[in-house]
Amino acid sequence: MQLGEKGVKGLRKPDLPLVLGMMQYEGDPEVVAEIVSHTPWLVRSFVPMLSRRAFRKHALAVHGTATP
Repeated sequence: MQLGEKGVKGLRKPDLPLVLGMMQYEGDPEVVAEIVSHTPWLVRSFVPMLSRRAFRKHALAVHGTATP
């Protein structure tokens, strides 16, 4: 978990949902679930939805589609 903590430390808070959305799209669901499991309950309850939305918005801006 130390690597994840160091990686998140360098990010701005507004960028966290997009990064998690990218991980949800490309990453191993078990790994993503493990990362999210270390967050407070309130964060676990709404961040996955926000992160998917952030990734979709980013993909539309970059690729013109909701997914690359």
